[in-house]
Amino acid sequence: MRQYKCRIALRLEALERERLEQLIFERKFKNISQAIRAAITEYLNKQEAANSEQ
Repeated sequence: MRQYKCRIALRLEALERERLEQLIFERKFKNISQAIRAAITEYLNKQEAANSEQ
């Protein structure tokens, strides 16, 4: 099992949570944490790519 070194709390709008729960229902992610980690990773990768193009 993967070890995580920090924990972050955040607040979501009800619609955002419902959309995440729908992704879990569709078996795209195991849980909300996994979905949020994937979104953050994708965002950071895009930012890194955009910065390297400059």
